[in-house]
Amino acid sequence: SGVGKTTAARTLYHKHGGKFQCRAFVSASQNPDMRGVLTSMLAQLKAPWPPGFPDVLDLIGAISKHLQGKGYFIVLDDLWTASVWHIVSRAFPRGDQRSRIITTTQVHDVALACSGYHSVRIYKMELLDEYESRKLFFRRVFTSAPGDGCSPATKEVSYEIIRKCEGLPLAIVSIAGLLASELSIVMEDWRNIQNSFPSTSQGMNDVLNLIYNSLPPGLRTCLLYLSMYPQGYVMKKAELVRHWVAEGFFGDVEGTVTLKIAECYFDELVSRAMVQAVDTNHIGEVLSCTVHHLVLDFIRSKSLDENFVTTVDYSESILANTDKVRRLSIQFGGVKSACIPETIVTSKVRSLAYWGFFKCAPPSIMDYGFLRILDLHIWADEDNETFDLIGIGNLFLLKYLTIECNITVKLPHKIGMLRYLETLEVDARLFAVPSDIVDLERLLHLRLPSESILPQGVAHMTSLRTLGNFDLSRYSTENVLQLGGLSNLQDLQLTCAMVQPAEILEKIMQRLGPIVVKLSFLRTITLVPSSVASHQDDARAVPTSIIISPDGFSMVSPPQHLRLRRIELSRHCCIFFHVPKWFGELWSLRILKIAIRSLSRSDIEILERMTALAALTLYNQTTPTEKMIMTDGGFYRLTYFKFLCAAPCLSFEQGVMPKLQKLNIGFNSDQWRPDTFETVGFSHLRGLTDVCVRVGVGAADNFNIEVAESALEAVVRNHPNSPRMRIKFVDVIFDGEEDENTATHENQEGKESRSARGQDGKQYATRDKHQQWWPPMTAPSHYKAAPRSTAMQAGALSKAVPPPRAAAPPPTSSSPSKPLPSSSRNSPPRSRRHGSRISPPRPTSPPQPKR
Repeated sequence: SGVGKTTAARTLYHKHGGKFQCRAFVSASQNPDMRGVLTSMLAQLKAPWPPGFPDVLDLIGAISKHLQGKGYFIVLDDLWTASVWHIVSRAFPRGDQRSRIITTTQVHDVALACSGYHSVRIYKMELLDEYESRKLFFRRVFTSAPGDGCSPATKEVSYEIIRKCEGLPLAIVSIAGLLASELSIVMEDWRNIQNSFPSTSQGMNDVLNLIYNSLPPGLRTCLLYLSMYPQGYVMKKAELVRHWVAEGFFGDVEGTVTLKIAECYFDELVSRAMVQAVDTNHIGEVLSCTVHHLVLDFIRSKSLDENFVTTVDYSESILANTDKVRRLSIQFGGVKSACIPETIVTSKVRSLAYWGFFKCAPPSIMDYGFLRILDLHIWADEDNETFDLIGIGNLFLLKYLTIECNITVKLPHKIGMLRYLETLEVDARLFAVPSDIVDLERLLHLRLPSESILPQGVAHMTSLRTLGNFDLSRYSTENVLQLGGLSNLQDLQLTCAMVQPAEILEKIMQRLGPIVVKLSFLRTITLVPSSVASHQDDARAVPTSIIISPDGFSMVSPPQHLRLRRIELSRHCCIFFHVPKWFGELWSLRILKIAIRSLSRSDIEILERMTALAALTLYNQTTPTEKMIMTDGGFYRLTYFKFLCAAPCLSFEQGVMPKLQKLNIGFNSDQWRPDTFETVGFSHLRGLTDVCVRVGVGAADNFNIEVAESALEAVVRNHPNSPRMRIKFVDVIFDGEEDENTATHENQEGKESRSARGQDGKQYATRDKHQQWWPPMTAPSHYKAAPRSTAMQAGALSKAVPPPRAAAPPPTSSSPSKPLPSSSRNSPPRSRRHGSRISPPRPTSPPQPKR
């Protein structure tokens, strides 16, 4: 394990995934929850959710139906058994030469099964040679080529440290992260690290021990807490740091200072490579992470030694120190017959996290009388069930409560006795909102389903810092105005179900300006359709946009104390006539997403005055009468720019946007001309590293894809920075689906995956047959590819498609026990105009009443 299979697969996924109509990156792990794996895949493929409460077979059928006739790219990471492959592969239609599947595993027999027993389609990842090891190490520590600028003594010690890592990328990155994190490190420290390795390295365990012992005590505690989560679980930064704060890891420090300290600890764990980033926004902030399974095994071992966290899965019946359990993590996954060991003394448990079937959940929450943290992830298979949590009203010490569930949750009618509650997040249907929720004086973070209606008195919740899924369409104007009383609010997440007439919603939007003026500490305001906030996949649920008049969402001038950093207003909710003038005075705004009726030069000038702007997404509904020329008059910190309009109406002049790295533009095919890409002025954007062009193509359009691709490739090829280029053909611009949130998704796999070591100690990545190669895919530069001569020692990391149907594995708790519904295995041909391609860069070394 740790040889880099997941990293290589993820690199290929990000490089080539955009050329396919559907893509997904999912992880299996050692004890996979098949329902969870398929649910993640279904969500990433943006497939319609099957009716009712789907089981594994229903999910397979939904995925297969959605993929029929489409080109898809799937990565299945960290497979441990062939039975998982046999189940998942049933979801993939056969006979489509445009689709690709990559699997990674550390078990040779699994690799053979995934490749259809064609060993030539298997590539074994090799350890790094000396040169590649040094290059990876020095670039991580000094961001330079091997040895550049280093003294002879530093080189000598570095080479010895690298040698003891034995070519294992995970070990090299981890030890380099330790050295890079210590800005004041001296040569004596380097020698101490060198001498800390035994003469013969025992692999990652030595490296992890060294890093763990070097961590400050507070950071070490935060690292141990990660053993509360299942293998492969993606931890959101915002949720994780609130857990740490609720645990009291930072002493008696109070207020926003505590949260900032916790955020710094999270960032430090990322920089030290103890956790792996999953989602990163366009300004470089890591928003979620996961833990490599080797690191997680190490953490769990240390946690067990120190009685820090007790982990229970469905296979464990005997536990040690059951009378001293303080933090309990129950990880049952998709098993329906597991039970919690009766030997655990529940009265001493302070933190409880549960993942599993609702009938296996703790039968009486009251038994955990001293709980501070309760984190529940519940699933059920019948709609007529209700998850009863009325008993939590007696957990007087509770500070943190999160509930994720696919059935109705019943909370106590009143929860005022939970006087210490700081966080309440519910991702489920609520039977009713507690009537006295507005009286919780210590409540800091509140996020309820968008269909839930808060009782009268929202303005009394002055302690709130986060308010999620507040649906503007379900409240009267008077109640919306009460938001202005939330004097400590920092993050306001608004939704809109469009159940009210447009004129009423427009009136509410006009009142938002005076509300924002009163919120001195507000940092983020977002507005999305309620269907998005509720994870509904039905496109018909997306509302029709309302046009915001020039005086909508307005204010004379923002107060100096206003420090807004992110504004994201979905184009499916509102389209502005013009950019609000006061936006130009938001000196701290870094992220902006907005839709404009018709972009004008004055709008551009307002945007140019936003000196801190780093990520900008602009939707322009109608084509401007004249071309918009972007001049060297602003946007000096912009690193990401997305612009969609029916016509390519933008042009960039020399010197504009000097720090722009990622450009995403879109227009309709009927507006394209042979010189379109030349007139855009790509060459003037000197810092470009990535270019994505979306071309909207109607069903009746006769669009020559090859000509357009050639024209774009020629322009990008001549760019001095040789950026990566991606051209994608989509539905007509401004009639498509909502794009991903600017601030939340740069990586798309949903769950970052882990590498693993097989029984024979080898690592494998597999592909299958019946596919032709698309433009060559290569592993990252620090991975050495052996000659493609033999089955297990050759090739490049490869693609796969499902092999011919193999015999079904014996039924297990996670595999289907009934036959699959028959379906066609031959996908009908699809017009190429709706496909997408990548050209590699030039080679270089029920509604509720309104209240």
